[in-house]
Amino acid sequence: MIKRYITIMLWIALLSVLLLGVAVCAEAHGVTRPLGDADLDGNVTILDATRIQRVLAELDEMTPAVRAAADADRDGEMTVMDATRIQRYLSELCNLDGSTPFDPHRVVETVTPIETSTLPTGLSEPSENPPASETVLSTQAPSVQPTVQRFTLSTPHITRVEGSNNGAVIVWNAVKGAEKYRVFVKLNSKWQKIGDTSAAKMTYSGAKQGTVYTYTVRCVSADGSNFLSDYDAKGFSASILETPVISSVTSLDRKITIRWNAVPGAAKYRVFYQVNGSWKKLGDTASTSFTYTHSDSDARERYTVRCMNAAATYFTSGYSVSGYVFTFSIPKEPAYIGNSSTHKFHYPSCNDVKKMNLENIVRLYSRNEAVSNGYTPCGHCNP
Repeated sequence: MIKRYITIMLWIALLSVLLLGVAVCAEAHGVTRPLGDADLDGNVTILDATRIQRVLAELDEMTPAVRAAADADRDGEMTVMDATRIQRYLSELCNLDGSTPFDPHRVVETVTPIETSTLPTGLSEPSENPPASETVLSTQAPSVQPTVQRFTLSTPHITRVEGSNNGAVIVWNAVKGAEKYRVFVKLNSKWQKIGDTSAAKMTYSGAKQGTVYTYTVRCVSADGSNFLSDYDAKGFSASILETPVISSVTSLDRKITIRWNAVPGAAKYRVFYQVNGSWKKLGDTASTSFTYTHSDSDARERYTVRCMNAAATYFTSGYSVSGYVFTFSIPKEPAYIGNSSTHKFHYPSCNDVKKMNLENIVRLYSRNEAVSNGYTPCGHCNP
């Protein structure tokens, strides 16, 4: 075991002598090396960081000229911070000069006057200033100084806020290169964090129906420790609308009419009926009622209504999960005959029925159905 240890130490000593010889030759010929090139191979790799650590631990030696090349942070000394700078550089977290790398084609630059005493230090809310590591201050003004913000990713922009039974669904454009987003809501004039997500949407369960909220989004690093984009300081304001409530469902000669309350701010409504436990679309309307023709079979139907935007591309409210239940049945023969022109209803045997135009005949299956649909009794047969 001791013999093996001695052999290893001899090899290390031989390697150190060779590296020192290369260093001397490089110095004699005036070779230019990149900052951080501690092993003199012309490239900055993890081996350079390792050699710096070995020298600091007195396991290796290095000439003054090579120590200067290993001084990656240019502070005049070779320290463990030089090894750290090389590791951050290799992880693409910074350039060798310590600056933050960014894509010039996607850089976001804004100039905002700020109080130097209010520079943000945390990520609890989207500040109007970037994190301190990304801030460049001018020395021209002692109290109020400009700050230049540079970020690697484009600013996310919220495109819509959808309504759901679980809250407000905030949707934004996906940013190329973004791994994670942080979503904020403005409460009491301050941005408050809702949460982080890798998707381009998030549900805010704290949103109340009919209340306007303002939201904004920023790109953050995968571990959530750094902002990688700017944010929309104005934000996107919207509310989820109240859930429509069905007030009545009536039938008239196989035509079912569903009525509900008007919802403030609703541009359009979508009506659903339930089939085998799933909601199926009946149709869209801008009014507060919807009529369709039912099949000729008896049925126990369940209906619900939901608000939509004017283009009917997304929902702006939740919906009643239980719905409105209505039992539809068709007697074999109508109890009464209505006249859609005079709005009178008659017994089928009434002589006035024989004089009706066919297009005005309405079959009515109960007196209640006739009266609820605006028909009055005939003065001849007195139904």
